[in-house]
Amino acid sequence: MSKVQLSPDQIKHLVIMFVLEAICILAGVAMFMTTGNIIWLAIGVVAGLGFSLPLVLKLILKSREKSGA
Repeated sequence: MSKVQLSPDQIKHLVIMFVLEAICILAGVAMFMTTGNIIWLAIGVVAGLGFSLPLVLKLILKSREKSGA
């Protein structure tokens, strides 16, 4: 398996994705602390995945196209 070379634009998108996912998870933790209902943790994680999962899948597909697999 070869290493994936990320362009500066892709790195910028990964950083933005990480920040947005962290905000969602922290909001879920804050709501859990406020209400005591654990469902807020799950909501925060699922909302964060809405940012990260599409980008990660896009990067994987792009790396496969470059490698010719």
